[in-house]
Amino acid sequence: SQFYVSDLYTQINYNDLIVRVTPLEYASLIKYFTNRNDGVAGYITVNSVNGEASLVRLDKGMKYMPSSLFFEDLNRKLRLSYPFEIFGETSFEIDEDGNPYWIVQTIKYTGVGLKKEVSGVIVLDPTDGSSIKYDATEVPTWIDHVYSADLIIEQVNDWGKYKNGYFNSIFSQKEVVMTTDGYNYIAMDDDIYLYTGITSVSSDESNIGFVLTNLRTKETK
Repeated sequence: SQFYVSDLYTQINYNDLIVRVTPLEYASLIKYFTNRNDGVAGYITVNSVNGEASLVRLDKGMKYMPSSLFFEDLNRKLRLSYPFEIFGETSFEIDEDGNPYWIVQTIKYTGVGLKKEVSGVIVLDPTDGSSIKYDATEVPTWIDHVYSADLIIEQVNDWGKYKNGYFNSIFSQKEVVMTTDGYNYIAMDDDIYLYTGITSVSSDESNIGFVLTNLRTKETK
């Protein structure tokens, strides 16, 4: 009764198992004050293959959460620690030992139209508030979600539209392609990959190929 299951969940590769993880949150303002000394008690894991769910209780509770207040509020903690960073999406992950972390994208804008790109991630320990900022090329291998699915889909569509030039994308549209509706995640080689189909922009063909993108390194095939 002191906590509720967050709507925020992340699919990760955890010790060669495909699981979704989601933290508990303080159930109300009053329950934040009555539990803040111990922190949030744990998180939920759900095996994506067999559906088995488990509550993982932590020896040391999580204090820096979206449902916390004052200087323990996650967003406030991040802004005070990194006042000049542009933050992107936030995900909840666990390392190979089951320790919880917040993974927060840092964003930069480049090129024509100021396209968004991930410059790195901040890894914040919710139990004590300590954090480390990593460049996008130096992210630890246990982290699975550096790049968001929406950003990958946007960039693949830009590639499919403009790979033969801007004018070709408007007039002849030779070899102009786009992603199909919907996508899924695949676990391979201790990483999570985004999987989606590729089709003609004029919709005169069915799938002509597919895309696999590593959500940690952004390597794409």
